[in-house]
Amino acid sequence: MAGIPTYAVTDTETGGLHPRANALTQISIIVVDDQFNELETFAHRVIPRPGYTVEPRAAEINGYNEAEWLQTGMDWQHADRAYDSFLQQWFRDRPCIGVAHNASFDAKFLQHHTPSAYARYLQWDPTNPERAADDGWYCTMKAMKEWRARCKYAGANKLSDLAGVAGYTVE
Repeated sequence: MAGIPTYAVTDTETGGLHPRANALTQISIIVVDDQFNELETFAHRVIPRPGYTVEPRAAEINGYNEAEWLQTGMDWQHADRAYDSFLQQWFRDRPCIGVAHNASFDAKFLQHHTPSAYARYLQWDPTNPERAADDGWYCTMKAMKEWRARCKYAGANKLSDLAGVAGYTVE
C-alpha cells in the first residue's frame, strides 16, 4: 500500500550553469511517498526557450541534440504547465519536499524556467529574492558533505558515491 506522497526527487539537465542565460533542457521527477516507495515518474525533454543557449560542453555531458529535442521535446511553456499539472496531481493538499543532488542548482533553473509550478509546489516565494533558492529542498550533495565530515570518508560528493554508501549503483 502506498503511503503519503511526500518527496519530489528531481533532476534537471541544462544548457550550462546560468539559469538566466542557459536553457533548461530536461525535467525529471520521481514522486516518492513517506516510506520511500516510488509512486510515479515525470521525465520530459524541454525545447530551449528562445534566447537561451546550450553550451557545447553541456550538450556533450547531457546528450542534448537540437534535432532530436525538436522531434521529441515539449516547448518550455508546455513543460511549465505539464510540470505544474503533474505536481498538482500529487501535492494539491499537502507539502512537497524537493530532493536533488546539488539542489540549489536544480532549484534555480526550475524557479527561472518553470515559475508557476515552482512557486506553487516547491516552497519558493518569487516576491522575496532574499530567500535562498534551495529553501524547502533536501540536498543530497550537502548531506554527503556532512556525512563525509562526520565519518572522515575520503570519497567525492558525487551522487554515485552517495549511492555506493547506501549499496546502490548509479548509471
